[in-house]
Amino acid sequence: MSTGPAAAPLHATAAAPFQSLAVLRDLPLRVQLSDALALGVAAFVQRASPPLEAGLDAQQGLLRDGLALVEQLIAALDVEGRKITEEMVSANHRMNSHGTYATQLQGDVTRLLQDSKTKLDDERQKFGQRYAKQHQNTLDALKTTIDGVETCAAQEEFGLVYTLSESYRRSFERWATNVFAQWAAHTASLLQDRATKAIEGTLPQLMRLLGTPIAFVPPAATEPAIPQGLDIGKCEERAEMPSWGESYKESLFTGLNQVAMLASLVIVPVVGNFSHEQPVTLRIIVMSTAVLPIIGVAYMSARRHRKKFLRRNTDKALQLIQKQLGEHFRTRVDRFKTDFDTTVAKYLGHVQQGLVQHVQRIVDELLEAHRRRALEEQTRTRVELEQLQERQGRLRQVRGPLVDQVKLELQRRARELGLTQ
Repeated sequence: MSTGPAAAPLHATAAAPFQSLAVLRDLPLRVQLSDALALGVAAFVQRASPPLEAGLDAQQGLLRDGLALVEQLIAALDVEGRKITEEMVSANHRMNSHGTYATQLQGDVTRLLQDSKTKLDDERQKFGQRYAKQHQNTLDALKTTIDGVETCAAQEEFGLVYTLSESYRRSFERWATNVFAQWAAHTASLLQDRATKAIEGTLPQLMRLLGTPIAFVPPAATEPAIPQGLDIGKCEERAEMPSWGESYKESLFTGLNQVAMLASLVIVPVVGNFSHEQPVTLRIIVMSTAVLPIIGVAYMSARRHRKKFLRRNTDKALQLIQKQLGEHFRTRVDRFKTDFDTTVAKYLGHVQQGLVQHVQRIVDELLEAHRRRALEEQTRTRVELEQLQERQGRLRQVRGPLVDQVKLELQRRARELGLTQ
């Protein structure tokens, strides 16, 4: 068996210096290590710097300590690398958070403003219900008013002509105008009050969301236009009435027809039986006695008939005049309803638009301030990212040789000295 230098045991040969020792020596200068690791690296470099002429046990101990130190260094670098990665992710999130903040803020504000719009729309429907109720009350008052209508009668050839008295016409117009004036004034005051109550729940939520006071008060509402009086013309109706002669002749002929049958059954036979025995004067007296009551009854009947006919036609004429007044007033109510609906819709829409514009100005100011802060933050974050990327690059530059050179060399030396890994 050869006993030359090649066959000499590994532990008997002089150990060569560590070729990768410079990597460990420069490591504290390239990355920041903890005090314990920095002292450990310095101690190991000092121990391994001279050629290793010590015995096998000393060499094995040095290798064990070196491998343990390298593992600690790799673990520390990995921890630092994870921290840098987390910081980079956080920095990237901060750089992109402006758009997310603006989108979320605008979405929350839009949701609250939509809620206020829904409440104002509900108020619009309630105003429609209030109108229906007030409309019915007004029609009830109209019935009471036109029941006391006052007219003037003028004689014509064929009856009477009834027209509204001028005093009642003025009184009716004052009443109608006052009704619409009170209705319009009540609507205006109620509009502002109900609009304020509709948004009073939304404003505190907007103030909490935006973090700033919101001084928004709905403006005063305008009154619906009061419909002016319509031309109802003369508002006249005729009550036809037959003349006195026509009434008398009709009553007389009716009386004669009614008596004719009785006369033919009683008077004529009696007069006929005694006509040849009685003088002419007596016969005339008997016939006159039969006819004269009919003339008197016809006179009285004509008077009653004229009064009854006149009263019936007068009532009909008054009813027609009341109907004309009612239709005239309802026409004005219909015109008022159009202005009422338009006024309510425009005012509530104006309140919603004013609230949206007021809040949007605040949102724009907040977003502008946030944009400026975000721009400053992005600038700082970009510098921070560059520094983190530089640190990450140095870590990778340090970790690679530490694993690929120092650890491999220590492991190779350990195998040469018979250490199990």
